Amino acid sequence: MDDTAIPVRRARRRLGGSRRVLAAGALGILGVVTALAASTPVGAAESTLGAAAAQSGRYFGTAIAAGHLNDSTYVATWDREFNGVTAENEMKWGPIEPSRNSFNWGSADQIVNHAVSKGMKVRGHT
Repeated sequence: MDDTAIPVRRARRRLGGSRRVLAAGALGILGVVTALAASTPVGAAESTLGAAAAQSGRYFGTAIAAGHLNDSTYVATWDREFNGVTAENEMKWGPIEPSRNSFNWGSADQIVNHAVSKGMKVRGHT
């Protein structure tokens, strides 16, 4: 086979009747969805992600590391947007019991205390 061969272009096929109807229907649906989205009042949407989740009986959480609790911007976003939290590593055995029978709940307690003070759900994982 010759490497310099020019590929053959096929003639473009025109849409058949059923394809035209399908394309027109898809465009019509897109137009209706766009119109409905545009007509939804701005105040109808919840103001935060956590509030939107709560509206349908769910919560919207995030994973937090205790080291971020000193970052006011980080904490403000956490407080505003989320209504649930999972500690990143602070509730795992290593940080809680660094040596046998020696427990350190400090970082885990910081996260839990902050979350509880804001009415958030708390989940632990190992």
